[in-house]
Amino acid sequence: MKHARAEFEARRVGDLAITVSADSSGPDRYLISISNASRHTYRDLRVHYEVLLLDAENFGHDTTRMPSEVARIPGEPLFIDALPPGKTAQVVRKGYGPRDRFDGPRKTALDLEFGVDGKQFTKADRRWSQGNVDLVNSRGV
Repeated sequence: MKHARAEFEARRVGDLAITVSADSSGPDRYLISISNASRHTYRDLRVHYEVLLLDAENFGHDTTRMPSEVARIPGEPLFIDALPPGKTAQVVRKGYGPRDRFDGPRKTALDLEFGVDGKQFTKADRRWSQGNVDLVNSRGV
């Protein structure tokens, strides 16, 4: 178990900070902010937020008998062409339900894909960054 945790942490991209918060454009709209605290430009950055905002369980629904197309609505990852050092990108996305029903985790691992310093990392490389959810009912997990 200790070895698995160390391996997981080694794949963390700690210089990208991701925050999810409510957006004023609607009760099911979320502002996703990605900040680059490194000295490198991240290119072709994909943030896989779908597990967080498009899953009915995170919005207080019992999905035991729910059809899969309703339990998890489809969505595309965020795509950012380039995120230079010291910059923040912000994108508004629609989520599963009203944000006041969100009872998912306050902190979660979000999968990343990106290019940096001439290297390309895909989802298979299992790179991730911590997503911090700034919504009223988020669980402290």
